[in-house]
Amino acid sequence: MESNTIQCKHCKKKFESISSRNKHLRTIHNDNSQNSSRTSNIICPSCTVKTHFSTFHQYSVHLSNIHDVSIKLENLEFENESSFAEWKEHTEKKLKSFYMLNATCGKSTLGKVYYYECHRSNLDKFESKCKLRTPKLSGSIKINGACPSRIRKQTYIGSSRVSVTFTSTHYGHQLELKCQPLSATEKTTIINQIKSGVSQDHIIEKAREINEEADKNKLNNRRHKSDLVAVDLKVAEWNSGDRKNVVIYKKPGEKYEGLHDSDFVLAYINKEMEYMLQTYGCNIICMDATHGTNPYNYELTTILILDDENIGYPTVFLISNRKDKIIQEVLLTELKRTTSTISPKYFMSDDTNIYFDAWTKIMGNSPQRLLCTWHIKKNWTIQSKAKISNKEVCNKVQKDLEKLLKEVEEKEFLRLTEELFDYLRQQNEEAFLDYLQKYYFQDRTRIGSWAHCYRLHAGINTNMHLEALHKTLKYNYFCGKTVRRLETCLDMLDKLLKDKSWKRVASIVLPTASHKHLVVNKAHRTAMSMSFESISESDSKTYLVHSQNKIDFYEVKLTNPSCDCQRLRCPFCNVCIHTLTCSCHESIIKNNFCKHMHLVAMYINMTKRNSTQDTTEAETGELAIAEESETNKRLEEELIDTRISEMQQRSDSDATVVLKNQCQEMFNFILNKCNTMAKCQNLLENLTDLSSKLDEENNTPVIPVATRKRKIDKQTFFPRKKR
Repeated sequence: MESNTIQCKHCKKKFESISSRNKHLRTIHNDNSQNSSRTSNIICPSCTVKTHFSTFHQYSVHLSNIHDVSIKLENLEFENESSFAEWKEHTEKKLKSFYMLNATCGKSTLGKVYYYECHRSNLDKFESKCKLRTPKLSGSIKINGACPSRIRKQTYIGSSRVSVTFTSTHYGHQLELKCQPLSATEKTTIINQIKSGVSQDHIIEKAREINEEADKNKLNNRRHKSDLVAVDLKVAEWNSGDRKNVVIYKKPGEKYEGLHDSDFVLAYINKEMEYMLQTYGCNIICMDATHGTNPYNYELTTILILDDENIGYPTVFLISNRKDKIIQEVLLTELKRTTSTISPKYFMSDDTNIYFDAWTKIMGNSPQRLLCTWHIKKNWTIQSKAKISNKEVCNKVQKDLEKLLKEVEEKEFLRLTEELFDYLRQQNEEAFLDYLQKYYFQDRTRIGSWAHCYRLHAGINTNMHLEALHKTLKYNYFCGKTVRRLETCLDMLDKLLKDKSWKRVASIVLPTASHKHLVVNKAHRTAMSMSFESISESDSKTYLVHSQNKIDFYEVKLTNPSCDCQRLRCPFCNVCIHTLTCSCHESIIKNNFCKHMHLVAMYINMTKRNSTQDTTEAETGELAIAEESETNKRLEEELIDTRISEMQQRSDSDATVVLKNQCQEMFNFILNKCNTMAKCQNLLENLTDLSSKLDEENNTPVIPVATRKRKIDKQTFFPRKKR
């Protein structure tokens, strides 16, 4: 390229090379349009139109002028690297941020330059395209752009002095604690504690007490030699200040309305438990008791709810010497006075009327009572083995009962019930038949407490949330040992509530995948192995999906396609659990995002993409046909006239060049019209005749075209290796 053609498009200045021209555009005119070899990822996160900035200085000017952001700069000096590291760690804790090393420049004559960028900046613009990897629920901490906050560290040759230019202004994100990683000092401290044999629970407990006052009474220390006095001191701690977390506390020998003088009752509910009960108590209430938590054989009764992530959370603890209906009525009366009336849809407890009758009497509402499926099957197994002597009949009855239990259609449930009763009469198993009719088939209400066809979309099947809580308390907090003091039991309950509270706060600040989310991901992977041929569309909102055994089929309905909530949402199908419903057991009983719903969601997304593509292609085809017909007419009429008029305005020498180009275009135009073999042969004959006539008129020899390729003679190879 000649130097006179390289010029600036703004000031018309000429340059010897392209690089010098581009440097002139960047420095003088602030124009980066010619710098296509390197695209900067310094992007403003607030602008709708993405604008790339080559330097952070330009980005800071943009923030000041357009977004009215004041950029603060600080120039600091440090004696050595350790002083800089201490200042950096202190600044990161103060601002709840982290600065990572992004680039190093060692070409400076003074020394090296280090650039630390805010860890929320997305300077690499990396986007994962892996379809098998499930994205995090909390999302990436990277923002859609760059944060202006950064640290420029200058070191000097032959000196330990460190100069720092610190931009402290953050933009495009909030200073959140969940996005701050552990510092190097904190990591070293934890590593040393693990090497020294410190338990994981102790490390977590100390980390949670960083911003709290340390408890004067440690869990391993006794408040008093007497256990009853120590319990009094613990209750005083729970009720200190404005708190009144112990709503009932009656010691033996004291009088309390409705209770015996020898009764012991302690009911505990703090502000957070009260909030959870009022917020999530309108759906499901689980209530049950356990033993072995104290040396006095007092019963521990727990009222538990399921939160928005379907995770169990205890809301009331009751320790009493008995668990009859009177004790439960006293507890619920005080609970109603404290939290007002709780009206749940479902009430799950064990197979006793103590809790349910007390609830309906005090709260004044009658939720649907549910029995734990696992306990029902356990009772049936024990009684069938005890009352049926024939093993073959016993095994068949157990299978029929399980099928009857899981049936979701009411008509089919009634039919299976009649068949089971007839079979028991034929086998003369009247004892087991009387047991079933007496305890499980009395009336419609009793059947509705355990049959799945009467608890559709309840979202709970067993009482394992409460069972797991009691097991966690006994084996994780009591370490499977016998508790010798009631004070220890109260301390462990307090610790359990603190851990539950911390886990819930952590799940809100930084969401992680729960069991329900793992079920969603597993169901999606299973649906990917299924075929769309198993789907038959009944109407625009109803789909029939054949099961994998090709015998049964399930009905999937599109109930709420506009729902955009984030609760149990599949990131690949881009739908939530409220968008579709399915008639399978996994969805209608366990309230999970089943594989049939995933398959239908993928089918709907594929149908939408195909319909959009077909519409675009049809519109494009119609426009192409119309434009082609008009173009052909124009070409035949205007091609020769336009070119001849241009030739007349030029000189003879220029006309020759133009005429050659016109001939070439005319030849291409004629060649495109030859769409049959006969036309091509006719054109070839005419061209052959024309070529012979031109050769007769022009007898000048043909001169070969000169090339710049260097001609090299064949070289002889002389091997150096001696034979």
